[in-house]
Amino acid sequence: MSRGTPNRSQTTDEQLSLQADRLIIATNRGPVEYVVTREKTLKFRRGSGGVVTALSGIVSRVNTTWVALAMIDGDHRAVVEAHEGLLESPMRDLHVHLRYVEVPKSVYRKHYDLMSNRILWFTQHYLLEHGEDALSAEKLQDAWKNGYTRVNEAIAAAICEEIEREPTRSMAMLHDYHLYLVSARVRERHPHIVMQQFLHIPWPEFRYWASSLPTAILRAIFEGVLGNDILGFQTRRDADNFLEGVHALLESEGAQIDADHQEIVWKDHRTQVRDYPISISVTDERIVRSRPSQRALDQIKPFLREYTIMRVDRIEPTKNIVQGFRAYDTLLEQHPELHQKVTFLAFLVLHASPSRSIASTRTRQ
Repeated sequence: MSRGTPNRSQTTDEQLSLQADRLIIATNRGPVEYVVTREKTLKFRRGSGGVVTALSGIVSRVNTTWVALAMIDGDHRAVVEAHEGLLESPMRDLHVHLRYVEVPKSVYRKHYDLMSNRILWFTQHYLLEHGEDALSAEKLQDAWKNGYTRVNEAIAAAICEEIEREPTRSMAMLHDYHLYLVSARVRERHPHIVMQQFLHIPWPEFRYWASSLPTAILRAIFEGVLGNDILGFQTRRDADNFLEGVHALLESEGAQIDADHQEIVWKDHRTQVRDYPISISVTDERIVRSRPSQRALDQIKPFLREYTIMRVDRIEPTKNIVQGFRAYDTLLEQHPELHQKVTFLAFLVLHASPSRSIASTRTRQ
């Protein structure tokens, strides 16, 4: 496989660790969810999911604006009540301004429910054939054009407005598979902005991509993320799969690919492809562990035995939840001496919302 050589005068890893005056984070889900109570007042709760947890340590150290989609009614109401579209985070540990982007519900559904979750998520986990009934070609194109693309354009426009709001050096940090088109759109308006995007789910081999999506959509995804200066993946295999995809799609049209240094030059812009698993704030987790919820302890205590197995998962195929219950069955079948001594607690979170969690317990007499 032939490889071009990127222009070494372009930005380096060290240069990308610049002293930015301001950080702009963009995600699908915001760090805070606003809920309308029965009394019609606005109440907040910390957003669920690993992205919020992983980024909380960063935003406490730099001037940050967090751009996200208004997902529920409380978010939309918070936008209405906000001054100039920006909200101060009500959480003391998140010293950020919040900017929620509003799109029509039909557009959001096509973006989130259909294109992002039903197509991209299942494709990238090699599970598309195990998902719901496939979308027709017409519905797929509609979800892409009138959902995914429109939301990405709205997020990109909000980031551009934030860049222009303050005459300081800004850096944009994008996250995950909901925002594949954003960086290229932002770079059209701000060619010199530093952008990084991290992908929290696998990046499949190109042949699986190609068998799952139309070439035009696939090309738009690859070109879209190449607007970033750094593109981060969880594993080296994911990064290699991306490089192979660029080779298959874009090398014949001038993309320069340096597989050894994991770099790509496309349309005079250099993108570094990196692999580093996302981490959590160890300090924050230690604080949480040192201050356990008494209410949670009281709820769990009646189920405890001499041995306790516990798991906490979102309800989704990659968590192997059913296999976990089967493994517990096997344990009890092979070790009858554990009967009445061990219990299995499974806390299953529906749609990443703690308010809809299901606690399952199982013991064998």
